[in-house]
Amino acid sequence: MPKDHGIGASQKRREDVRFLTGAGQYTDDISTYGQTYCVFLRSDVAHGTINNLDTSDAEAMPGVVRIFTGKDFEGIGGLPCGWQVTDKNGEPMKEPAHPVLAQGKVRHVGDPIAAVVAESLEEARNAAEAIVYDIDELPAVVDMKAALEAGAAKVHDDLDDNLCYDWQFGSDQAAIEEAFSNAAHVTTLDLINNRLVANPMEPRVALGEYNRANDESTLYTTSQNPHVIRLLMGAFVLGIPEHKLRVVAPDVGGGFGTKIFHYAEEAFVTFASRQINRPVKWTSTRSEAFMSDAAATVVGALVGTSTTTTYIESAAGIEEGGKTGLTAATVGVLMLSGLFFADIFASIPQYAMASALVVVGAMMMRQAADIDWGNHDIALPAFATMVLMPFTYSIAVGIAWGVILYTAIKAGQQKFDEISPVMGVLTILLILYYLGPGASTGFEWIVNDLLKL
Repeated sequence: MPKDHGIGASQKRREDVRFLTGAGQYTDDISTYGQTYCVFLRSDVAHGTINNLDTSDAEAMPGVVRIFTGKDFEGIGGLPCGWQVTDKNGEPMKEPAHPVLAQGKVRHVGDPIAAVVAESLEEARNAAEAIVYDIDELPAVVDMKAALEAGAAKVHDDLDDNLCYDWQFGSDQAAIEEAFSNAAHVTTLDLINNRLVANPMEPRVALGEYNRANDESTLYTTSQNPHVIRLLMGAFVLGIPEHKLRVVAPDVGGGFGTKIFHYAEEAFVTFASRQINRPVKWTSTRSEAFMSDAAATVVGALVGTSTTTTYIESAAGIEEGGKTGLTAATVGVLMLSGLFFADIFASIPQYAMASALVVVGAMMMRQAADIDWGNHDIALPAFATMVLMPFTYSIAVGIAWGVILYTAIKAGQQKFDEISPVMGVLTILLILYYLGPGASTGFEWIVNDLLKL
């Protein structure tokens, strides 16, 4: 039987009627007057130098409005990482330029080389197929560890190597070594996560519109993070003041984190609409999403056989009464950063994963050796977590978010339970943007169940 209250209870959904009756509005449902259509020509090799890019025949084809290449974005900002990380020595992470369209070199399968804007989607596709290009294919590394070795092929020529940052936190190294040297039992475990693709039901869509009368741009996009997109694209990529840039996220048909980031396609349609003074719309195909979504682990100049490898080593010692308890744990994470960083991605492995992985290490050791936790439920006498981020292909991981959210809700629920009912009126003001199905029901549950209103 379903629960009546709390987490796991069956809740009546508020937003289903309009979706079940076809009254929802997703980004691809939006069309504007004078709208054009965009198709990207993407690289079919993982790593290579662009020797030639000839768009003359394609430009003469029926319906073509304009074809853009990397040259059109010279002097335009690249996509930034919105979260900077310092390494274990206090040095900032390496953040190479991320152009909207490839400039001189491609760094992953699916890297956009050119973009065709035409009167219809079919005409844009035909013209994209007519573009003539020549790419000199370069070596690609096929292993994460090999990517960090001296002499490995570099994704970014302007960097010394493929290491974005080497970050760690924990106890004094001497204390860790002592705990392991005195351990009665040491368990070592390597966890290898396979490649993944978020693959939401609705692929990404972006529609850029420009109003020449007031110099304002509007971007309609399948996004979980429209406010951050407006900040990053306006301030760092296209140089549009925020009061002149509007980002609209209508109904979203699934995201799973992959629609959090600011993408090159969003910047492109916004830029192109200003250039041709007409709306420009791009809708991703399913296969295109596999190559271009941030959580899709795009195969690049460094091709990883897995997205994340976690190296866990846990030490156990003999406590009073002969019980065996956890005394130390180390967790090493070799995580693929992607060819470029996107938005908050740099923060994921250490802030969202590192501390949780220490607990994971303890749990794994307990499972493997059937060892009593003793007095070390969470806090360890000695521990260390290390994160190595090589430039490889794109992946977004949120291993700890579910645990964090559950803990926060339970803590809040306990706090609310301590409040005695009083006579009066409580007004709850929520300033939010709609992220798709589930938001209305979720907020109703918070008010009715957690707040006891």
